[in-house]
Amino acid sequence: MTDLRLGGSFCGFFDAEQYATLRSGLIKYFRWNRAADAENLADETICRVLRRIAGGAGIHTELGKYCLGVAANVLRETWKWPKQEDLEPDRAGPRPLRPGALNPVEQAIYLKECLGALPPADRELLAEYHLEDRAALAGRLGTTPNGLRLRVFRISRKLDQFVGRS
Repeated sequence: MTDLRLGGSFCGFFDAEQYATLRSGLIKYFRWNRAADAENLADETICRVLRRIAGGAGIHTELGKYCLGVAANVLRETWKWPKQEDLEPDRAGPRPLRPGALNPVEQAIYLKECLGALPPADRELLAEYHLEDRAALAGRLGTTPNGLRLRVFRISRKLDQFVGRS
């Protein structure tokens, strides 16, 4: 952690006892949320808060509540992507490209692979939904327009899961 102490206090904002209390509370928060490295995450949270204070950011609430908000953001960041070291050796490797990073030909191939993972009925429904009149399609399928929208949403979620895996 970066040392931001000034004359026995931390940025002139709180003393060592308050620091210890705050740090132990953050460690409990991260452990309660099953974070892998609660101590380092607590240190990172305090470091970010101290950097913001030193940078002149105003805190309009109690320090503990402010730190808890920063801690929630730090925790969310740990959930985004697993680190390369945490992956099994057979799963380690370059992260997959996002569809936007591909050229048009690669995008078409990628789209075909993603749609190929869906059952034929879902592919057909997705195509009809985007190409035909939705009210007529809902009537033909014997559902309401909202029911149709919900079915298409669920199919889209399946596609999103496939994109996340590949």
